[in-house]
Amino acid sequence: MSAIAALLLAAATLTARQSTRTIEQPLPAIAPSFRVSHSFGSCTVQVAPAGQPPRARLELVASGGTDATQERRHITDATQERRYLDLCGLEVAADGVVRSTFPTAEQKAESISFAANLTLWLPAGADLDLEQRFGAVNIDGAFGKVVVRSKLGAVAVSGAQGDVVVRGEWGAISVRDLRGSATLSTKSASITAERVGGHVDARTRGAFLRIDGAGSVHAENQIGSTELLHVKGDAEVIAPFSEVTARDIGGSLTIDGSNQSVAVERVGGNLRVQHKNGKVDARAITGSATLLCNLTAVTLTEVGGDAEVRSPSAAVRITRVDGKTVAENSAFALDLIDLRGDVDARASGGLLRARFGQLPADGRARTIELEAAGGQLDLELPVDASAEIELVSTSGQLDAELPGIVIEQNGSARIGTLRLGSGTAKIRATCVGGPVRAHLSGN
Repeated sequence: MSAIAALLLAAATLTARQSTRTIEQPLPAIAPSFRVSHSFGSCTVQVAPAGQPPRARLELVASGGTDATQERRHITDATQERRYLDLCGLEVAADGVVRSTFPTAEQKAESISFAANLTLWLPAGADLDLEQRFGAVNIDGAFGKVVVRSKLGAVAVSGAQGDVVVRGEWGAISVRDLRGSATLSTKSASITAERVGGHVDARTRGAFLRIDGAGSVHAENQIGSTELLHVKGDAEVIAPFSEVTARDIGGSLTIDGSNQSVAVERVGGNLRVQHKNGKVDARAITGSATLLCNLTAVTLTEVGGDAEVRSPSAAVRITRVDGKTVAENSAFALDLIDLRGDVDARASGGLLRARFGQLPADGRARTIELEAAGGQLDLELPVDASAEIELVSTSGQLDAELPGIVIEQNGSARIGTLRLGSGTAKIRATCVGGPVRAHLSGN
């Protein structure tokens, strides 16, 4: 165990026999900003009560770690504790610099456990720049810009009116009820941001990351799960090994992931997902949706604009797209359900299945191209469809339960043609080396 870790552990388990000292200092009332440096204990920052000047309080506690049966040693340790605490200090400068000071390591007896807790009461609206080592930080109040650099300790900031920057190393970060932006980073601890008016930039390497309420978001998380909720503007997520959940994104959403599941619901702008292996489930996208995947099973439902889905080696299911749909996969099922715009879909080695509830859905001319290679193709049409249809099976396996269809043999291939209604939609469905089945709904 390192000397610092041992000091903190000992400080957390101080015995009943303790020496204490409290240092109080007034702070400059007219300083627009405060620069604070503190170590070896917590730092709490609050707004000074109305009618009271700003001030600082440093509460020191030390223990020699002895028990009542070691009376002589206890007396010696108590003397060492008081002597050590007397060497601690709190420096305050007229320009708003506040610094807790401590003796050198050589001046501290090994038997002494020690902690220092700093509390600051600052004017509302003041800017704060805090450097903290080995202790938790809690900042609560309507301050201006807040900057925190923390080593080994949790950081919590709430109520700030200006931008907030927190750069941590080994402690959780939480911010809430901020009017400005928030820039948050830590090595391997959780990040939580709630109700941030501006942009949130949050980065952690391997812990839970949650943002609920922000103007816009950039989030990076290597391993832990990532959750984005209620973002007014655009959001971007980079999460190579992180499970991602995103709901109620007002603008566009971009996700770059790899090996965990992605769940998206209600995006006001466009959606773009790059993914390698896992599962993507995206629903209620107002704009366009682009999903470029590899070994990723994809479910895409309710897209207001165009949709492009490419997942070469996994199942794909696409439902209710108002714009043009481009889809591609292989070796698994490609399901297309109630698509309303143009369609260009290609599958290799699996089942391509297209089902239309209305054709065309909006009365406008549509072009639908379906191609399966080495698998099979299944087409279901509504009984009131208006379409010109061409079905091709290069292997000669064509099963078309469509009244009035004309089927011709061309070498080993069979070709079926049919006009339904006024022929508004143009459908060409081809299966290379496999069967084609076409039927009306209910058949």
